[in-house]
Amino acid sequence: MNSRNPSRIFSHLSLTPFPLLLILFRISSADDGNSLYNSCNATFSCGFIEGVGYPFRGYDALDNCGYPGLALKCQKNIPTIQFMNLTYRLMELNSANQTMQIAREDAMNAACPRDLVNTTLDNSLFEYSPGYVNLTFLYDCPASSIPKLSQVWGFCPSSGFEDVHWLTGTVGPFECQENITVPVSARSESINSNNLGEVMEQGVEVKWKVNGEACSQCRESKGRCGFDFTNNQTTCFCPHPPYVSATCAVVDAEAPSSESSPGPGSSSNQRTIVGSSSNRRTIVEDVTCH
Repeated sequence: MNSRNPSRIFSHLSLTPFPLLLILFRISSADDGNSLYNSCNATFSCGFIEGVGYPFRGYDALDNCGYPGLALKCQKNIPTIQFMNLTYRLMELNSANQTMQIAREDAMNAACPRDLVNTTLDNSLFEYSPGYVNLTFLYDCPASSIPKLSQVWGFCPSSGFEDVHWLTGTVGPFECQENITVPVSARSESINSNNLGEVMEQGVEVKWKVNGEACSQCRESKGRCGFDFTNNQTTCFCPHPPYVSATCAVVDAEAPSSESSPGPGSSSNQRTIVGSSSNRRTIVEDVTCH
């Protein structure tokens, strides 16, 4: 918390010459303008992933540096991603075709998931790649309601249930204590209790739907891609004004800058606000007065 007394600050400012105030405002606005450009320079590396950038961001990076829902975390040198309240381990990541292979973290050491919730994707952000099958897990069902085609998995210590059955396809509801559905990649051979653990650990391939064209144009203009929460879209962070734009302006080193040669008696005020999902707002200002 800032413990400075505002009245004391303004008393000092009142004694500061006006030209010096302009200089201070210029330095402050330049720092704010470059902050997102500088902050979003970092890429994410963990395990087999190296140098992954937008639309992804590291979990500790600023929200504006990545597309919402695509924050990556590194746990014991294993890349993970979380959405819909579940943690998934990244098995593969292909930026060229915008696909990644993910597996539920709660089922990596035991075929039956520990968290008794369905695997659900945010349909606005992800879709399953072709070639997957749903597995349904049934926990502690009365004998009369157990489907004939189901296979016995037995005791599932990760979930605490002693009687677990499973079968391919989405079925139910049943008179069971719990039942959940988990999609996995389809295999050429049939899925059975002998390879169920391996199938679960391989997970399923999903495709993210973020349009990469805006980011490509940003990078071509020497900018760094980010997300504008105010307009809910990909944007471009630039090292010079305008600091936030669709693409960065080309700076001609021989031409006088707009800051150094405004018209006589002119004044310009530029204010750009980039919203954030975590109530952080980055404000960029350029104030010129003559």
